[in-house]
Amino acid sequence: MNHARAVWEATRRPLLEEPLPAEHGVLSPADRERLDTDPYPLPPRTGLARLRRPVPWTLDTVARRQLGGHPGLTALLGEPALRYGLVPGQAPAGAAVLAYMEQSFGVWYVRGGMRALAEAVYRRCELRGVGFRFDTPVTRVVVEEGRARGVETAEGRIEADLVVSAMDTDALFRGGLAEWPGVPAEEWEPVEVPGRFSVLLALRGPRPAGTAHRTVVHAADPAAEENALTHNRPPCERPTVQVLRPDDPTLRPDDAHESVVLTATVPAQDEVDWTAPGFAEHYADRLLAHVDAAGLGLRERVLWRVVRTPTDTLRETGAVYGAVAGPSLAGGFGPTARLKAANESPVPGLYLIGGGAHPGGGLARVGMSACITAGLIGPA
Repeated sequence: MNHARAVWEATRRPLLEEPLPAEHGVLSPADRERLDTDPYPLPPRTGLARLRRPVPWTLDTVARRQLGGHPGLTALLGEPALRYGLVPGQAPAGAAVLAYMEQSFGVWYVRGGMRALAEAVYRRCELRGVGFRFDTPVTRVVVEEGRARGVETAEGRIEADLVVSAMDTDALFRGGLAEWPGVPAEEWEPVEVPGRFSVLLALRGPRPAGTAHRTVVHAADPAAEENALTHNRPPCERPTVQVLRPDDPTLRPDDAHESVVLTATVPAQDEVDWTAPGFAEHYADRLLAHVDAAGLGLRERVLWRVVRTPTDTLRETGAVYGAVAGPSLAGGFGPTARLKAANESPVPGLYLIGGGAHPGGGLARVGMSACITAGLIGPA
């Protein structure tokens, strides 16, 4: 955690609170090299190790070298990264900052769930005079004289001084809604990353006293889970599962019932046919059996459930592969990148926010992307 704190101090401003130093949406070679350097402080090399070329450390390296390979501590270190689709065997050592942030700043919950937050933002926007047009898909960002001038919709053109897109960045450019100068839509190559599989449970019986808000049931075979995610094999039968059981009366009809959400990170959507008859329901059964084997006792209380797969995410958001939008950590912009697209796109007047833009996915980072972009735009 001390080493992860050093990562936090080194990355907080350039990778979370400031715009990427990109010109026309592209990092300079110098900035790419600087941001591609993992700030995790490696122990000094001694003996013959000083003569060998240093090998980049991953989260797995940290677990072996600094945690002695302890299975419990290794699981605790890797789970926050895995939740964002970062496989511990490939994630840079600097990804330890995710565990550090959770330990240092806590994990926060909005009473009423995400819907309550969306409604609060909606009410605030109305007070500020914002107009909303629901069920009005944008078909194209209008660019005239080299600058974004509005959007085309099925109901006609909407003029604008600026356009801010919160949709999946890969889908925006790959789908041809906007053009990345010099890169045709058919040549746009999104980063293939894992997706999320969720099971929403309605349970009979009250929430047991003393139940934790969040429980993580770790993978029975971490190597099998990593193999499935790395090589896009069939989903791991007993993966790492996050179990959310908030003590929130707004999420249940009365105190004689409980709502629970199970979430697992799974291979990219195009490698798994989640629409195959019975496949998603069978996998939901496997997750329930896995968490019940850890003593949670949920399956016998199920009234009904809703299963959500990466295919649902793809259909509803356009996110390529129905993928998890992880945080910016290190890397470049391209097929093997970890950095997200800069908030100021290469199209003047078009700005990018949300999980597919800098600094990455997760509610906190999405808020930061909006804050950074507001600073770039300046006062109205």
